[in-house]
Amino acid sequence: MEKLQHTQVAFLPAAWLIQVQKKILQSKGIWRDHYHSKPIKDLEQIEFDLVITVCENASQTCPVFPGNTPVTHIGFDDPDGKEYEAFELCFEEIKSKLLPFINDYSFDK
Repeated sequence: MEKLQHTQVAFLPAAWLIQVQKKILQSKGIWRDHYHSKPIKDLEQIEFDLVITVCENASQTCPVFPGNTPVTHIGFDDPDGKEYEAFELCFEEIKSKLLPFINDYSFDK
C-alpha cells in the first residue's frame, strides 16, 4: 500500500469536517500534514488508475471520469452531523472494507 498515492476530493469541503478526520487519523498515528481535500477541477488532467467513490450518493454527485478509468463504489454511511463516535465507526469500516479491496485489486489490468 505504500506505493499507492491517494487523492481525496470533496465537492463541498467543510473545515470542521476535515478537523474531525484529522483528529481521528492523529489518534491512530497516521495523520500527515500534507493531507487535504482537493476540488475536482484541480484533478481534471490527472489520469487515475482507479477511482473509488465512498459516499452513498456518489452516483448522483460524483463526476464522470474521462478515459478508461475504472470506477468502483464502496459505500459507507456518512457520519456528517453525527457524534464523533460515528466518525470512528466509519474509519473502522473503511479499514475493514476499503483497504482489503485495494490490497487485492490488480492494478495491472
